[in-house]
Amino acid sequence: MPKPIKYQYDEGGPDVDHRINARQGHSTVGFLAWQGNTTDKYNHVHAVYVRPDMQRKGIATKMWKHAHYISEQFESVAPPRHSPTRTNDGDAWARAVGGDIPPKKGTLPMTWEL
Repeated sequence: MPKPIKYQYDEGGPDVDHRINARQGHSTVGFLAWQGNTTDKYNHVHAVYVRPDMQRKGIATKMWKHAHYISEQFESVAPPRHSPTRTNDGDAWARAVGGDIPPKKGTLPMTWEL
């Protein structure tokens, strides 16, 4: 039986990255990173990644929800927002999880690997 996936927030501090890490045992299977604080209007997601063998299991969506939960718990952490520059998969994911989705301004290649 596979180990459960745990979601952990790593505090970066004001105006630096905030991260949600998805870990299964000792392995990172995904992360969601955004920048900004509650006074920053540019608190967009700038990276979301799930290891290919773990995709389509709701991990990115759970990281998104966990990030919003963390922002409710800590006044200094702004909730992440969707970026106007997204991959095609990122665009589909943004529509699936909902929220304020800005018009798409560009498409990024998928180049992340862990």
